[in-house]
Amino acid sequence: YKLLDPPDNPNPAYQFMSRLCMNGFSISNSEQIAIGHGVYCGTTTTSSSQSQSHHAGGASAMNHSCRPNAVPTFWLRTSRVPMLRIAMCRDVRKGSEVTISYCDGSSPRHVRREGLWKNYKFVCDCELCEDT
Repeated sequence: YKLLDPPDNPNPAYQFMSRLCMNGFSISNSEQIAIGHGVYCGTTTTSSSQSQSHHAGGASAMNHSCRPNAVPTFWLRTSRVPMLRIAMCRDVRKGSEVTISYCDGSSPRHVRREGLWKNYKFVCDCELCEDT
């Protein structure tokens, strides 16, 4: 990962912070209070009751859906780096894409789309956005 060697931006600090904001996770404790921010680039393993899959780009490269099939959770350990766990919230067929939500899926479509554009610069076309 060449976070500090962007070919199109002369400011490495700006490029690094942009990638941290776009691809990072807000690390929360059990009370859902943010305690940090992290980027997870390694191979991610997800498990459901029927299958297990691997996401080579890591959790920080997972795509968005307003109706995701997985959710990120954290295992906080004393004096150790928080461990990110991607938990499947519904069963999916083998080979299907694992998606997480970058926003509150219960918000109205226009609110979700405005937030996704403002924070991530894309217009969502997931099944929930197309259904409503």
